[in-house]
Amino acid sequence: MEKVWLAEEIAAAYAAGLVQVINANEFAPEQEITREQMALLLVRAYEYKHGLSNAESDKLQGYADHANVSSWAASGVDKAIQAGLMRGKSEQVFDPKSDKLRAEAAQAIWNLIKSK
Repeated sequence: MEKVWLAEEIAAAYAAGLVQVINANEFAPEQEITREQMALLLVRAYEYKHGLSNAESDKLQGYADHANVSSWAASGVDKAIQAGLMRGKSEQVFDPKSDKLRAEAAQAIWNLIKSK
């Protein structure tokens, strides 16, 4: 794994099965992921720390762009919103396809795991 400013956090998230690497030696922290992908990572970290969450809600439906969330991500995005792990870019827009860096997601996961 390339030396990066959050190598310890990435290694911990990988060891816990929360994130995947590009290949055996590369995480690619500068590669972008979408907000819907980040939501799934945060839900995995939340469930790793607190146990599985089966709570379904309709929080996602409150966003005007809820139909833009991929079907494979909808439940995870809804759980992330319900648990307060993520919120919309505004009260009406979640913006599921906008990009974040993988490093930002790894840092958010680390913060969640280390929180009380």
